[in-house]
Amino acid sequence: MSAFVVDDKTINGIVSWMHDTVTRKTDYAWCVRTLQKLGYKLDTALGCKRLAEELFTLNCDSIEQRYGEGQAKEFRPLDYQFSLSRTPGHYQALKSMRCLLYQCCEGDVPEQSDLYNALDKVSLELSYQLVSRSKAYETAGWD
Repeated sequence: MSAFVVDDKTINGIVSWMHDTVTRKTDYAWCVRTLQKLGYKLDTALGCKRLAEELFTLNCDSIEQRYGEGQAKEFRPLDYQFSLSRTPGHYQALKSMRCLLYQCCEGDVPEQSDLYNALDKVSLELSYQLVSRSKAYETAGWD
């Protein structure tokens, strides 16, 4: 496995999608409720910044469990900067979430991190929403 520390744009896109879906009260807003139950206030810039910084830390922790203490800085400068960015589409947000989750699955992170597991659940709920709204799903038989 080749793990790395993701770019700022990956985390910023994920969190921006979450912020947008909550503040605009879109049909996908319920997908992020797991994170909201953990106390992340996704309708505020400060709450989004907290989530984004903790996702970055989670990624760095996972990398260090894989490659050793202090190794995250070998992948990129650890100067993460949060900013709400242009909101990606639903599919891009999902792909970015799955990428980040993959980069955070080293060591005991998946077993020990409530944040990791909540993000995984968000991505699975979004996946279901996207599939269930597709034409192929609509036309499939109900057995």
